[in-house]
Amino acid sequence: MPEAAELRTQRNGRLLWILRYVILSAYVLYGLRVTSIPKGTPIQSAIVGIIVGIALVQVRLLAIKVWPDLGFANAAHPALLGPIGVWAAIIALGGFSEELWRAFCLVSLRRVGASTEATVLGTSVVFALSELGGRPSRISSQREELVFTVLVGVCLAGLFLTFRSLTMIISANIVYNGLSFYRLRRDEGLAISKLPPNNA
Repeated sequence: MPEAAELRTQRNGRLLWILRYVILSAYVLYGLRVTSIPKGTPIQSAIVGIIVGIALVQVRLLAIKVWPDLGFANAAHPALLGPIGVWAAIIALGGFSEELWRAFCLVSLRRVGASTEATVLGTSVVFALSELGGRPSRISSQREELVFTVLVGVCLAGLFLTFRSLTMIISANIVYNGLSFYRLRRDEGLAISKLPPNNA
């Protein structure tokens, strides 16, 4: 694909991520009229979620020592292209809509008798694959990042089933992905306030 067409496709793809998350949020919020999801205590839950998000990044940093390919530096990562503001919107909207959807799925699947293990693992795999899909994808196609994304999903699903708090898993998602985005750009030598060259 010619470079100009590729850049245009990437730009349109980023905007589609935002549109996708807005639609997903609206769908789940409409569905909440039928399926009740516990919301928890906002302030305390947000603090715990932030701590969990930071902890997940630290776990990944520790895991890099035995699994080097899990490192944040990746010159081919899709998140290196595009305006930071757009990626910030994708991360924030994604954290909100994905965790709304995760909670919706977990509650619905448990109500129809699905086992906790199957529900947690199934939703985590589907969410990781959904982040891999699209052009650009939200995560790289490296096996290591895909596997760790599944593990993050398992952690967030377990967190919701334990504490029944949307605020907690939404804040954990946003903090983890926001810090990962920062580490990616930093480790690739890109100032967080600047765009890569030849960027659209």
